[in-house]
This record gives sequence, structure tokens and C-alpha cells, in this order.
Amino acid sequence: LIKRKIKLFLMKYLKLIIFLFIVITCTRTKAISKKESIEKFINKKAIKSELKNLDLKGVDYFVYYKFYNYFGLMEKDSESDCSSVYTYYLIWQENNASLIKKITDCGNYQPIKLKTNFLNEFYKQNFEKIISDSVKFYEVGNNQISMEIHTTFKEFLFKNKGKFYYNEFDHHNIENDSKEANLNYQYNKNLKIVKLDSLLNHQIKELDSLKLFKKMN
Repeated sequence: LIKRKIKLFLMKYLKLIIFLFIVITCTRTKAISKKESIEKFINKKAIKSELKNLDLKGVDYFVYYKFYNYFGLMEKDSESDCSSVYTYYLIWQENNASLIKKITDCGNYQPIKLKTNFLNEFYKQNFEKIISDSVKFYEVGNNQISMEIHTTFKEFLFKNKGKFYYNEFDHHNIENDSKEANLNYQYNKNLKIVKLDSLLNHQIKELDSLKLFKKMN
């Protein structure tokens, strides 16, 4: 019984440490200005040359970036290590067609022409809200935040009419499957940035299931 109590205490203590790390990380991230976030994003090694190519064409685009955090092991400073945790999706419109390109630190993929322009149309119609939406924390009551381990983070870079914009959120905050209900679930679910994320994931899963992402030679 004593061993069990000690184990439970250690588990709670570990959760608290992880929770504090996440809060500190989120606070630090929020403290970084949008300008700094944009500069860091457009200079990422994996996508820098691709963005420059579109810039030279005068094409607007947006980038979807999903990365993972396993017990505090955040994104490495160097992207030279070939790891599947870093995946970018570049979406743009050219010659009245929407295209998507997958880019990872393991390799580059051929662009895919989408069947419809729905993604780009949704993005353009809701642009102002998408860039300004702010996802609220996973709140469980009494102004308390969920202490579940956070693993997936989303970042978005938008280039519209020659200007750059940035948004991001922690995927955990849009979930509602913890032991305690997320009081901000409905609010977050209705945000346009979250809807864009959902549409992107649906499109990506469909292309993956059809094995349409082909690596470039």
C-alpha cells in the first residue's frame, strides 16, 4: 500500500513538472513577436528554397507545419537529422489550380494538383479571422488548465498580397477527450484557424490513403 502511494505521488509530481514545462514553453512562445516567428519560419532549412521559388513568381501561399513534443524534447535546432517528426505542407494557387507539396527533412515530394480550389477559397474568404484567431487553453474549471501531456503543435505561415502572417496553436487545446471536459472546446472548434487545420488534415489523409505523395528523384 505504501509503495502504491509513493508511486501515485511520483506520477503526480512528474505530471506537475511536465505541466510547468509546457506552461513555461507556451509563455516563452507567446513572448516571441509575430515578426520573429515569421523570420524563423521563412528561414527554416527544409522550406527556404521552396518559398523563394514562389516569391520569385509573385505567388501567394501558406505553409502548414506540424511537429511533435515527446516529454519536453522539442524541435531540434538542426534539421540535418533525418526524422519523420518534421513535416511541412506548402499550399498555393497557380494558373487557377490549387497545389499542395509535402516537404520533410527526409526529402522533398512532388507537388500535387488538387481536384478543387476549396482549401484556397476557404482560406481567402476567412483570411482575417484565420490570422487573428487565438485558440484558448484546455480549461477544466476554476481557471485550471488540463495537465495532460501535450504532444502535437501546429504552425501556419501565410503570405498574402506580398505580406507575411503567422498563427499557431497547441493541438491539445482543441481536444475534448481528457478525463475532464474542455470548457473551451466549442469555442475553439468554431475558430476559422481550427477549421482550416481540420480541412488540411482531411485533405492530407485522403492524399496519403491514395499514396499520391511521391518523392522527387
